[in-house]
Parts: sequence; structure tokens; C-alpha cells
Amino acid sequence: MPRVTDLVEVGLSPLQAKHLGAQPINGDFNNLSATGNASQVNAYQIEANYNIFGTVGASTNSAKLPKAESDPHGVYFILNSGANALNLYPAVNNSFNDLAVNTAISIPVNGGVILVKQNITSWQSHHTSGATSFDPAIYVPYTGATANLNLGANSITASNFSGSSSGTNTGNQTITLTSDVTGTGTGSFATTIANNAVTLAKQADMATSSLVYRKTAGTGDPEINTLATLKTDLGLTGTNSGDVTLAGAPTYLTLAGQVITRALINLTSHVTGILPVANGGTGLSDATIDFGTYTPTRTNVTNIAASTIYSAQYMRVGTVVTVSGKVDIDPTSASVTSELGLSLPIASNFTSEEQAGGTGSAIVTTENAGISADAVNNRVSFRFFTTGVANAAWFYTYTYRIL
Repeated sequence: MPRVTDLVEVGLSPLQAKHLGAQPINGDFNNLSATGNASQVNAYQIEANYNIFGTVGASTNSAKLPKAESDPHGVYFILNSGANALNLYPAVNNSFNDLAVNTAISIPVNGGVILVKQNITSWQSHHTSGATSFDPAIYVPYTGATANLNLGANSITASNFSGSSSGTNTGNQTITLTSDVTGTGTGSFATTIANNAVTLAKQADMATSSLVYRKTAGTGDPEINTLATLKTDLGLTGTNSGDVTLAGAPTYLTLAGQVITRALINLTSHVTGILPVANGGTGLSDATIDFGTYTPTRTNVTNIAASTIYSAQYMRVGTVVTVSGKVDIDPTSASVTSELGLSLPIASNFTSEEQAGGTGSAIVTTENAGISADAVNNRVSFRFFTTGVANAAWFYTYTYRIL
């Protein structure tokens, strides 16, 4: 094993020297002689992990490390005490730092280097300018088959590392992103931006009086356009600035500020003429209330030998008329449907029988009649089924619509 005093002499701290002093050494490590020329093939094969080269006879003299894959130590200390710079090669198909494979590094006179196994094909080096200042900043032995340690151009020092570290790095570690951007994986992995995480402040700047909508045909990225472009796209022309002016009389709407107020329509002063029934009106100048008497014109339609009509009374409210009266009827035959037609006190243009309806009753014979609209003759039809041929007095009432 190397002596602690030798290790301190080349620049290790007492703690580092004490730790390395416990490492076994394979073969002689002191006063080695570099051989061969500047090639891997003839270079001196290093076996011990602590080496001092006392003889470097020419600048072409060289040495080389074992293969990283099968190396038992994980760290090497090499000091050049010779008269010339020492070329140090990796094993075939190995490399130092970020250099190409099989490329040597140069250790100057009285210079030293610590080599730490980075993975199974490469080494990380730390150089010092002279034996008295050989102060490696870190000793990290390699213990895994595929572990990875990359210190870059500089070693870890108190200026760029703080805190503590534990555990074993087994390669790419799983990274999990949370909050506004989420994702998990090793190396490169897909991420997702959370809903509502991108604020307006994080979007691209926009010019004044512009808005976002896509003008170009087809699906694609959003576009920023001006208000003038929007007016053209919407077919708005002229100098319309958005203001609305209400004019005319009477005033049904008033506009004050940003508030539109409606005014009630006065049916007396605002409406003129007659509103037709087809438009929701009554067809009359006002809601007419009328009443009176009249003598209906009778028509003996079916199975009636004779009839006597009496004065009838009516009452009208708007377009609805109610009529009541008396008529004597002398049927021709018994057990036959009979029909009598009666004219209206106020004319109406019927289109269907349900536009008038009522009943009649013969008190003596206890017969009943039904009254409906006669759309062909614009009168009412008085129909009943005879039980005999005797003359009978009938009393009736019906209501109809003025159409």
C-alpha cells in the first residue's frame, strides 16, 4: 500500500491520503520509467493505482492505463518526475474526458493527474501544474458496472458544491415535473402544460386596437388582425362607429347612455284605424257592446210542413253574439230528422259548423234540438228528431262568432 506521507507529498489532504493509503497496490509504483514512443502499442502498461515516473527520457515516451471495463481500482494517481512531458494513453477503444477514443493526454514535468473511472470505456482527469501543488479536489472510486460520473473540465470543489449526497447513481434518473408543466421520465420526455396555466402576460405582444382571429382559410395558427380588417370581413361598411340613434314619433324606445328603455303603447293615441281579425284584432273600431231584437227569417229545410217564428233578442260583445227566441214547428212525419234554418241578427261568414252552437227544447213533446253553423248559407241550422207530427212550441238559445 502507498505511504500516507508519500500521498501528502504529492498534494493530497491528510484525510484523502489516509483513505487512499488503505487501497491495495499492484506492483511497484515508485520511480517508474516510461518507454516506447507516442503510441498505445509500445506504451508502458500501468498496473498500480499510485505511480511516480522518475525517468521520462524523451518527449515521445508514454504510458497507458488498463481497460476501464476490467479495472479493479477505479482511481489512479500519476506523477511525472522525469525530464520530459509524459504521454498518457487510455487502453484501446477507451478515452479521457470528452476526447476522442485512443487520444493521449500530456502530463508536464513535475505535473500530476488523478484519473477517476467514469464508465466502462472512459476516464475523468484532474491535472495539477507541479508536484508541490498536486491538490486533487476529489477522490471518487468507481464501484459499479455502468455507473456514470462526469465532472467536466473542473473537479467538484467547495465553490460549486454544497450539502451532502448519498446513494448510488445507476444511470439516467427519473425526473418528475409538477405544477404548471407536468411530465416524468429519464433523458428526454414529453411534457404537458396545465389548463389555464398560460396567462395573457406570457403571450406574444399585440398592437393597439387589434384582436385575435384566423382570417386565412383553413385550419391553422391563430392570427392577429386589425378592427378595420374585421369590419371588412363582417361586411360592415361606411363610418358606423357603433352609435345608434333613435328617431321618429311616437317614441316607443328611448336611448340614454348605454341603456335602452321601452315606453308603453297607448291604444287610444298611438293606434289608428281598425286592426283586422287576421292580425290579432277584432275587426272593429272598438270592443263593441250591442243588443236588440229581430225577427229571424226561417227556412223549412227538411220534414217541416209549417213553422211560425217570433221576435228574438240578441246581445253582442265584441265579435261574439248570443241569441234566444221561440219558434212553432209542425213536422211532416214522425221518427225523421228535421231541419229548420234561422237567419242571424248580425251577418257572419261561417267556414265550419263549430263557429255557432246552441240547443232548443220543445216543452210539450219533450224533444230536443241541436243548433250549429251552416257554412253554406251563413245562418244557423236547427235540427231535431221527431217523435210525432203534432205542432209544438220550441224555445232556443245559441252563440256564434262574427267572422
